[in-house]
Amino acid sequence: ASAVGGVPEMIADGENGILVPPAQPEALSRACAALLSDAETRRGMGERGWQIVQQKFNIETQVRQLENIYVEEMSRHGK
Repeated sequence: ASAVGGVPEMIADGENGILVPPAQPEALSRACAALLSDAETRRGMGERGWQIVQQKFNIETQVRQLENIYVEEMSRHGK
């Protein structure tokens, strides 16, 4: 993936994906080719990516984080 915007917050380079500099199609091509030729690495990155999604982005976690924001804001404003 290109290392732009919020992507680096979700992708740990070499752990659950490969980050390449933006606007460098050659780097993206090399990263894709490397993954295509290495099934074990590809599978491992996919599994770790799925684990991160389950930990950070499941509905329970999202609701809990939103609830914490509301509680914090209400306490700051004396409610």
